[in-house]
Amino acid sequence: MGYKDGRDSYEPNIKKFFKKRGVDPDRIVFSSLFDKDVHLQAKSHANLLLDTHPYNGHMTVAEALWAGVPVVTFP
Repeated sequence: MGYKDGRDSYEPNIKKFFKKRGVDPDRIVFSSLFDKDVHLQAKSHANLLLDTHPYNGHMTVAEALWAGVPVVTFP
């Protein structure tokens, strides 16, 4: 899930990037910002959160766990 910030030009590039790697572009979701409750509910639709190295997710990881989404992290 990505957030819209008024610059829609990056969305096709991101979808193209994932399509080249075998991910259905329809699985990439972009949304506007919304209230915290709706935000956590939206995160619960994810299958998995990847906590990347070297910059970890901090609050993003905490919110994913609160929403019941498993997290894979690199130690």
